[in-house]
Amino acid sequence: MNRFFLFLCFLFLTNLLYSQCYEPMRKDGITFYNRGEYPKAINCFMAAQRCPDKPATHDLNKWIADCNAKINAVPTTSKTQSQVCYVPILKAAQVSFFNDNFVDAKGLFIEARKCSDLPVDNELAFWIKICDDQLEFLDCIAENYTPFYLKGNEFFRRGDFEKSKENYLLASQSECIPNDLDVYVKIAACDQKIREKRFNTLLHDTISVNFWGKEGVFMGHVQFNKPNGKGLLLFTKDPVFKSIEGDFKNGEPIGTVHCIFNNHDEFTGTLKDDGFEIGTYKYANGDIYDGSFNQRVPNGEGTMRYTNGDVYTGRMVNGKKEGIGKLTVKSGYIANAQGATAYEGIWSANQKGFGKCYDDKGVLIHEGVFINDFPEKDYPNRVMRISFTWVEVPAGTFTMGCTSLRDCTGRDRPARTVTLSEFQISDKQVTVAQYRTFCEATGRSMPTRPSWGWEDDHPIVNVTWNDAVAFCQWTNCRLPTEAEWEYAAQGAIEPRQKLYSGSNNLREVGYFMDNTSRVRSVGQKKPNELLIYDMSGNVSEWVSDWFDVYPQGAQKDPQGASQGTHRVVRGGNWFSSEEECRITYRGICEPHLGNTYLGFRVVRN
Repeated sequence: MNRFFLFLCFLFLTNLLYSQCYEPMRKDGITFYNRGEYPKAINCFMAAQRCPDKPATHDLNKWIADCNAKINAVPTTSKTQSQVCYVPILKAAQVSFFNDNFVDAKGLFIEARKCSDLPVDNELAFWIKICDDQLEFLDCIAENYTPFYLKGNEFFRRGDFEKSKENYLLASQSECIPNDLDVYVKIAACDQKIREKRFNTLLHDTISVNFWGKEGVFMGHVQFNKPNGKGLLLFTKDPVFKSIEGDFKNGEPIGTVHCIFNNHDEFTGTLKDDGFEIGTYKYANGDIYDGSFNQRVPNGEGTMRYTNGDVYTGRMVNGKKEGIGKLTVKSGYIANAQGATAYEGIWSANQKGFGKCYDDKGVLIHEGVFINDFPEKDYPNRVMRISFTWVEVPAGTFTMGCTSLRDCTGRDRPARTVTLSEFQISDKQVTVAQYRTFCEATGRSMPTRPSWGWEDDHPIVNVTWNDAVAFCQWTNCRLPTEAEWEYAAQGAIEPRQKLYSGSNNLREVGYFMDNTSRVRSVGQKKPNELLIYDMSGNVSEWVSDWFDVYPQGAQKDPQGASQGTHRVVRGGNWFSSEEECRITYRGICEPHLGNTYLGFRVVRN
């Protein structure tokens, strides 16, 4: 049934935009070709190819090939003063820029300024500036990063790992560092070599030991055939422990030791009997606990720092909050409908007790019985650990709709100036796991399961506009307006230069009909300039606006039409063509319908 409604939506949009369109689009393409505006000509010819009234025999492929040949023509100095040279030189300059050849790119952009067909609204000053910025960044790397990095390499080759690490650290602290983790890998390698060198220096003997009933090998100070002094105990067959490093006396560790486990957990602190006493436990998932233990489990007073930013300080029993304690929710995460960010009181093993909750300014906003850290009376509306990574989108003014860089067909998308206030947008689309949490807490049913099944990190699909709004209300968020969506998709940069969100190459940033046959996990492709993922492809996204023709004239924080029959859909999806994934492309669907390639993301002020 969903596919049938989807097909109806598709037919509606197709008839709206493409009925009896072949000849007009072909003529427009030839007009642009004769003017030397070859990218615009290609757009028209490709649009004509998609028209339902395209004749069986046509010459569009020849026109497109001719346009590509013109665009890819190598610019020469002799062409500089010709009638048509701006577009070819601009194209060549952009190719050099995206190949990181910024010197040649800047030279070509400067050359394009001399063309007689230079547009009045050209963007060469912008391109030259970003070339200068990139060259300045490369110069900074060469002066402040590379020398220390190379010195680190040289000392590493000599075996002087302390000096090597010192130089790598200086390189990592440079104000300009390349976008890779190589220097951090080198620092880790130095740490490993320093550790090996230290134990080789301390090595008096290597003996087999049986510690806590576990077989192992001890390397370090040995006396009377037992570990005595500093050393490293490596367990050979134990499925849990990997190693213990520290001071030993008569075969037993004393004082502070460092334990590493086969699951990559780590403990630093004191041991008691065959377990931990007091120290710091770093879990492989990033959580960190400081405090008292019984065996290997947090028991007693301590502090748990969770990877999502939450911090709990108080009594722990068998790894759970039990007794008097306080939980602080990280600023930027949603706590509940009342806006609480801190809770203190009595927790029990089932996470229920009496307490108080406060806002981020320390003002008491609720006192009573809690369940799972949230007020019992607020249970139907609470957010159960649904957290979003928020991206700050600065206030600004931009050109919304079709521009010379993003030419497109359709009378409903004329360019207009829009000014937006600052807002925050989730960096990824709402996932199956997040939407399932909402359904479980509110008693709603999950939407229809897609043919490929539910995967927690897939974007939720088959949700209607009404479903998306209900989720937003429950999480104290909202859907983005169409203007906010387009501004965030282009990276909040003006003038804009990319067809898709983050790239001119759709394969870099999105899943569409040429590289997938279903939805994929969120956040797998390259993000845009604001580090927002999947705004071109994977699933299209509901926005808050009713569909209507864009109004004329500049606007401030537009909310769209006051009424209508269809809601706007933006972003393209796994079933879309490249054109339908462009930032300016608009889709529509009735608010009570959902389908397998339509989801949403959230914003907040």
